[in-house]
Amino acid sequence: MSTLWLVIGIVTLVNCAIGLTLWLLHLRVSHWMFASEPSYESVETLHMPDGGIIELRRIATPIEPRDPTPVLMIHGLAMNHRNHDTHADYSFARHLHREGRDVWLVTLRSGRRSFRLFSGANSDFASMVKHDFPGAVAAVLARTRQRQLDLAVFSMGGMLAYAGLDRTVEARLVRRVVVFASPAKVRPLGVIGALHFLPPAYTPTPLLRSLLGSIAFAPRLVPSRVLGRLYNVENVDRKIERGMLCDVWENIPGRLGSDFMRWAKTGGEITVDGMPVLNGLSRVNVPALFFAGGVDWLAPEDCVRAGYDAWGRDVPGLDKQFVLLSRANGVQCDYGHCDIAFGRNVVQEVFAPAARFLAGQVVAQRRAAPARVEHTGFAASPAE
Repeated sequence: MSTLWLVIGIVTLVNCAIGLTLWLLHLRVSHWMFASEPSYESVETLHMPDGGIIELRRIATPIEPRDPTPVLMIHGLAMNHRNHDTHADYSFARHLHREGRDVWLVTLRSGRRSFRLFSGANSDFASMVKHDFPGAVAAVLARTRQRQLDLAVFSMGGMLAYAGLDRTVEARLVRRVVVFASPAKVRPLGVIGALHFLPPAYTPTPLLRSLLGSIAFAPRLVPSRVLGRLYNVENVDRKIERGMLCDVWENIPGRLGSDFMRWAKTGGEITVDGMPVLNGLSRVNVPALFFAGGVDWLAPEDCVRAGYDAWGRDVPGLDKQFVLLSRANGVQCDYGHCDIAFGRNVVQEVFAPAARFLAGQVVAQRRAAPARVEHTGFAASPAE
C-alpha cells in the first residue's frame, strides 16, 4: 500500500512539474508574440531614502516645445509605466509629446517587476506617499530646471496625489492635474476583501501579471463580467488588447494589497498613518480635471466624485471639472476602469480634452445629459 501511495505521489509531482513548465512556456510565448517596449530618451533608476526603488522615463525632448512645464504621469495599482503608454495609438504620453510637451513616466516601487510571494516592509501605500511621489516630483523638476510641473494620475496615482499634496509634496510645485478614475474611497472588494484578516507581512502577492499574460492568446474566451472588473471589453480595440495584457500589468505587493483591503473593510476611507487623506485637500489650490467611467467597477462615479468634492473645497473659484464618460453624456461607449487609458475612442474623448486642460484652454465636452457633468468654466457643445 505504501508503494502505491509513493507511486501516486511521484506521478502527481511529475504532472505538476509538467503543467508548470507548460504554463511558463505559454507565458514566454505570449510575451514574445504580443509584448513590446517603446523607446525612451532616458530611463533612470532612483533609490529612495527608505530603500525603495522607482524608475523614471522620459519620452523624448520635444522637437518644438510649446510649453516648458513638464508633465509627470503616475500609474495605477497593479500597473507599470505602460499604463499611460500602452500603444503608440493609445498613449496619453505620446499624445502630449506630439503636442510639444515634455513627458515623464514614473514606475512606482509597486510597479517594478517582482515575483516574491511576500513583499518587503516598505512596499505599502504610505511608503509611496512619503518617498515615491515626492521623489519623482523632485527628480523631474531638477532635470528640467522648472519650478512647476503638471500631473496626469491614474487610479492609485491619483490616490497618491490625494494623500501627498501639501503633505509630502508642496501644492505650489504643481500647476494643473488631470485625474483618471482615481477613487477617493475604496469600494467593497468582495471575495478578495475576505483576506483582510491576514497581517500585512503575511498577505501574499497576487500574481496578476502572470494571470493576465496567460490569457493574452484569447482574452475573449474569458467571461466579460470577469474582465469587466478591469475594463469594459466592448470599449477596447482587439489589436491592442493582447499587448496590453502582457505589457501593462504587474503583481500587487502584499502589504499594498493589505492597505486596500483594510480601507474597504473599514468604510472605504483612505488613511495614511491612521489619518484620513481627504481632509487635507480642502485648501489645495491647483486646477484639476476629473474623469470617471460610467461602468467603472473599481472606481465608480461616487468614489471619484468624493475626491472631486474634497479637492480645493475651501478655495473660492477654483477651476475644477468632473466628466462622467458614459453614453448618456455623449461618448461612444460607457467607460470602465482601465479603458480610460486605452479605450477605442480615448484620443478624442479623453486625451484631447485632458491635453487642452493641461494647456490652460477651455475644455469642450459633448454630452446629452448636462446634469451628469459638473463644472466651472466648462464650454459644452451639442451631442453628435
